Amino acid sequence: MNADQIKSAVLSAMQVVTDEMGLELAVGPINELDWAYLSGGYGHLNWEAGLTEYGNMEWSFDVALKLQSDTRLLNAAVLGVFKPETDTLEMHFVESFIRREEQHQLKGRVFEMMIIASFLYVAAVGGSTVRLMDVEPELMAYYHMFGFQVDGQDMHQSLAGLAATFARITEGD
Repeated sequence: MNADQIKSAVLSAMQVVTDEMGLELAVGPINELDWAYLSGGYGHLNWEAGLTEYGNMEWSFDVALKLQSDTRLLNAAVLGVFKPETDTLEMHFVESFIRREEQHQLKGRVFEMMIIASFLYVAAVGGSTVRLMDVEPELMAYYHMFGFQVDGQDMHQSLAGLAATFARITEGD
């Protein structure tokens, strides 16, 4: 399979997983409307630069999470790039856009959705590692709770570690 076929298969698998978890989410790629929204400064992260730099790469991997009841509104987004030469999925952007909402299916779960997406993607491409790029120091302890190890400004986790974390998240522990 090529990069686009793998991405499509992973997004479909992620939809099945989130459906099984009862989250009522619509999982898909970042579409043109989302791209325009993010490039217009919607998030806290510099999505315009990220989408330009990483979103156009052959092995880019992006996920848009929305409520099934309103697929126009972007609730969270993830953007990374798989590096075949190192068998590593580098995750550059993970952001929630529902911070102010007290009651939401994704409240406190966006990083878990990134882990689910990353595990499915790395397994599909036969990769070995997920690397979180340029992690904010105040987030390192939180990410460590999910099994990620500090490596300078980055954090990483092996496919085996991701599998265990994936199981824990999807089984509801």
